[in-house]
Amino acid sequence: VCVDFYILHKVAKWLEALPLMNLEYLSLSDTVRQFRDVMLPQLDLTLEADHLKRFNKDFASDDKVMFPRALDELTSTQVLTETFCEGTPIMEYTKKDTPVKERQQLALIGLETTLKMIFLNDVSERI
Repeated sequence: VCVDFYILHKVAKWLEALPLMNLEYLSLSDTVRQFRDVMLPQLDLTLEADHLKRFNKDFASDDKVMFPRALDELTSTQVLTETFCEGTPIMEYTKKDTPVKERQQLALIGLETTLKMIFLNDVSERI
């Protein structure tokens, strides 16, 4: 992955240096660096396991939302092992025969969950 980011950075620098293209104002190399800085920590799957633990804690009282549980004894920086959550794939709700009311309920659950994660549980600070 580090080699991929190195190559992306070099290509971005090369594109920024092309005459007549005027791409330097896009800060492509800065964009690659920022993307790298966000992505590399996510490669440590023990951090993802910690996020699952926090989500389970934050939503323990919400019977409409379920997250898998990380299995610490089987999780490492390179492997995340988690429990299986029984449910219906979300794509099932996109079929034409799904009642609008069900779609609206699912959309509301998704919106409420996302907003709670962002504004009440400060998820953006941890991820």
